Amino acid sequence: MKILMDKDSIYAIRYWPVWILAGIMRLLIQLPYRFQLKIGKYMGLLAMRFAARERKITEINLSRCFPEMTESERQNLCRESFIAMGIGSIETTFGWWGSEKRLKKLVHIEGLEHVKHILKNNQSVLIFTPHFSSLHIVGRLITLHHPFSVMYFPPKNPIFREISRRSMNRLYQQAIPRDDARSLIKALKKNSAVLYTPDTDAGLKNSIFAPFFNISTASVTATSRFAKISQCAVMPATYYRRNDNKGYNVKFYPPLKNYPSDDLYKDAALINHWVEKFVREHPEQYLWQYKRFKTRPPGEEKFYEK
Repeated sequence: MKILMDKDSIYAIRYWPVWILAGIMRLLIQLPYRFQLKIGKYMGLLAMRFAARERKITEINLSRCFPEMTESERQNLCRESFIAMGIGSIETTFGWWGSEKRLKKLVHIEGLEHVKHILKNNQSVLIFTPHFSSLHIVGRLITLHHPFSVMYFPPKNPIFREISRRSMNRLYQQAIPRDDARSLIKALKKNSAVLYTPDTDAGLKNSIFAPFFNISTASVTATSRFAKISQCAVMPATYYRRNDNKGYNVKFYPPLKNYPSDDLYKDAALINHWVEKFVREHPEQYLWQYKRFKTRPPGEEKFYEK
């Protein structure tokens, strides 16, 4: 009873609605995979209707990144993006709690031999990917074929943060919170494969401006620094949800050559080039609801309202 009354406890009464929502999500993943996708679709459309802030951010991002598109084309892409985000919320739950038997048949992997070759030669590898909506389920799927560690963003909500922490620690060799760079470097010094998403806005202090969709974009320098300190290989990888509802394609590419260099701008531009390439192949699955261009060069007008 004391735990329920403690306002700081994750089991406090005020958090019960969140626990109930988590329970409903866990029940939904008992449905056939195709039904899960359909439910996720309508969750995304509902979010598009009522999440005005996220819709505005998405529209701004799309107008900046795809000026060649007509307004109608961008609105359609916005809609598809919200559908993908809704599906992603179901996929995350399925990835955390779905059975190995059901999940394993959903993934189609290409290029895993590149990862194994690097590790066989006693070198670690930092594998960077874009922020697609199926990120969490794909992470789980590839761990069914090979062990991986991961650097991730803990959710802001304390309930989902705790659920995420437990799930990540159970499914990965090591789950490293985004602000724990020291643990990531230690992992990269232990002959491991680490999944990492570099397409985030970390502010002026931790970034350098490099092109992304022809926009001068605050781009993290950490990827280059992690590689230099740990002497690990750096490898691009992409993934996407298939249109035939038969799962996900994942592709690992050979490691980057001459990376890191002595030029942080060049390194950041190269990472951005690969991420942009993957996003252009499946733009509807990218997380456009995120303020990717929040930090602007000094004196430049901001993209988003507060």
